[in-house]
Amino acid sequence: KNGVKLIYTCSNSEEGKELLRSKQCVFIVPNHYKTFPTQSYSLATASGWVLKYRSRKFSGAFPLSGHADFNQLVNYVKKVKPKQVFTIHGNQEYFSKYLSRELGTRAYPITSINQKPLQEFL
Repeated sequence: KNGVKLIYTCSNSEEGKELLRSKQCVFIVPNHYKTFPTQSYSLATASGWVLKYRSRKFSGAFPLSGHADFNQLVNYVKKVKPKQVFTIHGNQEYFSKYLSRELGTRAYPITSINQKPLQEFL
């Protein structure tokens, strides 16, 4: 519904190398990625953490979460139709009850892991 369709091309292929040389592409890698093309480039990051941490190595920073919201998670469970779900982090007890009650999916919260909310880091 929104956005731009991205077409995958391996950066090690001839087509990928040509795209990198042309600078008419977006090179998407995980945050921990250390090896970049040798050509000059602009480096940007997309993470909720850019609201707290700034880095001079990035030309741009987009505060986008890498996590799904409640409705996205519910829709995922509806589409995948798993036999059971284990919920963790956030409102795991509420979410597991919701999945059981509303979707008829066996869902169980895992509550033994203590995680701080993001707001404590900001």
